[in-house]
Parts: sequence; structure tokens; C-alpha cells
Amino acid sequence: MTSSVELRARFAHFATVYGYKLRIYQFRHVLAPLAQLGYRVIAPDYRGAGQTSRPPNGYQKSFMASDIRNLLEYLEISELINLVGHDIGGMVAVAFAQQYPSKLKL
Repeated sequence: MTSSVELRARFAHFATVYGYKLRIYQFRHVLAPLAQLGYRVIAPDYRGAGQTSRPPNGYQKSFMASDIRNLLEYLEISELINLVGHDIGGMVAVAFAQQYPSKLKL
């Protein structure tokens, strides 16, 4: 059964932020199924983790939330997103929600 709500949600974007000392591998059972359903999923490394540079400062969650906003702008994603975070990624997701509530699909 397909509804208009389901169709609109299908094209929403998901951004995932993983936790401390973890890698995007942790979301492997989530990313592929969402993509197969037609969602656009991005899973960036946060500042200082994974393949990112390691600047000497700027590790406040508010800065990391700004990094996500900047990435969305760079990717020209203007639609509302669903944001999923775990561990430190959860703290970054909360900071993003506090700073940019108008960017989130609720």
C-alpha cells in the first residue's frame, strides 16, 4: 500500500553521524537498505575522525554541527533531512537540531 506520505518521505535525505572510535562500518546494516528504498544517504566522517584532517581545535559539537550544515550546502541539499547519530554522533546531532531546527524533517 502506497500513500502520499510514504512517497514524500521516500525522497527525504538521511545523514548519519557515528560514534567515538567507530567507523561508518557501524551503519552498514542501515545505509544499504535505506538507499535501496530510494533515500539519499550521506555518512560523513566528523572533524578529526576517519578520513578527515585533524585540526588542532574546533572539536566543540557546535562546530561539528556547522560542518554538517556546510556539507549539506556544498552538496546542494536544501530539502529537510533525517539526522541519525550514535555516541558522539548523537551529541553532534543534538547540536545540529538546536542550531538548525529548520533543516530537519520531524
